[in-house]
Amino acid sequence: MEGKLNLLSDLSNDFGRLLSSDDEVIIFKIPNISPDTFELLLKYLYTGMVDLDDQNGVQVLKLYRAADELNLR
Repeated sequence: MEGKLNLLSDLSNDFGRLLSSDDEVIIFKIPNISPDTFELLLKYLYTGMVDLDDQNGVQVLKLYRAADELNLR
């Protein structure tokens, strides 16, 4: 999954450390966060909005947990 590196680095110290490499391709695994949840989180980071009406309660909880686990500011 591709994301804008500067945005991720600015919003999370953890991503900042991960993405500070000069490598052209960086692959990382986040075992507790599903690709669907990460994609929803990226959508929120890029747009500042997520339509929670389109999500079930479990997905909303996963989104909050992912943000907390990644230490997003």
